[in-house]
Amino acid sequence: MRSDPPRPPVPPQLILDLSRLVFAAWSRTPTGIPRVELAYAEHLIATAADRLHFTVLDAFRRLRSVDGRLAIRFVREIAGYWEGDVGSTRAYLRIVLLALWIHTVLILRPWGDLRRLVAAHGGRSIYVIPSQLQIEHSSLIAGPKAAGDLKLVYFVHDILPSLMPANFPDGAEDRNRGRMENAARLADAIIVNSWATAVSFKERLGRDMAPEKLVVAPLGITRCRKVDVSHQPPTEPYLVMLGTIEPRKNHLLVLNLWRELYAEHGQETPRLLLVGSRGWKNRHIIEMMGETHPLAARSRSWDDCPMRRSLA
Repeated sequence: MRSDPPRPPVPPQLILDLSRLVFAAWSRTPTGIPRVELAYAEHLIATAADRLHFTVLDAFRRLRSVDGRLAIRFVREIAGYWEGDVGSTRAYLRIVLLALWIHTVLILRPWGDLRRLVAAHGGRSIYVIPSQLQIEHSSLIAGPKAAGDLKLVYFVHDILPSLMPANFPDGAEDRNRGRMENAARLADAIIVNSWATAVSFKERLGRDMAPEKLVVAPLGITRCRKVDVSHQPPTEPYLVMLGTIEPRKNHLLVLNLWRELYAEHGQETPRLLLVGSRGWKNRHIIEMMGETHPLAARSRSWDDCPMRRSLA
């Protein structure tokens, strides 16, 4: 009696979390973490589309699977918008409507959560979260891990709320600590963007974690292919400071230095151009940039500026 030949192993399926990118559809200009998530999405679509699935956190805080064609269409639309059409109201509305449609489908469809996606696959599932989200609720990951062979790859961008809590809103430190402790416990691999992040994570939150679990990798971001510069830079010497306007970006340090320069050199002081959306705890920064402040003559800020894309 002949025995059947052994079945070939089932190739692992890849599951990419797009929650932060879909939420970022409401942003008129790209920001750091969504750009990283977009780069991961574009790479995996190009290299592993035949075994790639997508999840998004829905309005009821459930990790739901998204139709692959819809997810890929959204990724390509938002990539085209950020890389060439920023400033186009029509393109922006198209992205927002796609994001709203994704969330509507997730709410109305009674099936398709991450646990079922893992359980239905006969082999290993690799779940990639590039956004530093989801894991503050450990049950979102523990449930799918119990449903099958799920390996979690988690991207840690920084642990700044634990390093400088005074620069963040109330509660941010507790949320970050819980999130990072869950990452150390539940993730099978943790990607960090620098050795500095790796050291701070290991020392504060991952002392008992296996060292090979922590992987340092450069940020996955792409170059902008087209830039619409509607604000022309000044012809006189100038310095650009690019980033969200909030304490952890050190705007106060730069403004105080500029105040000393202005006191010494007056109108010969180079112009200071601050480009970035306004974050939290920035009252003192905004006051120093106010029209009545002496620095107003030598500084200017843009809250939402297409130039930001050319300088990023």
